[in-house]
Amino acid sequence: DEAHHVSRGLTLNMPQATGYVADLGGGSLEIVDLESGKMQHSTSFNFGHLSEVGR
Repeated sequence: DEAHHVSRGLTLNMPQATGYVADLGGGSLEIVDLESGKMQHSTSFNFGHLSEVGR
């Protein structure tokens, strides 16, 4: 899923990353909680720059 790819991309350069990562895409917002480079929790919202066009 997208959250896994977001956390994997970050931890390639920062293997011990701890904190929250947000990725705003075309149709969704992914938020990932990392602790020592491991994904603890993630959530996705149907909110992105393309989903807001036409509102």
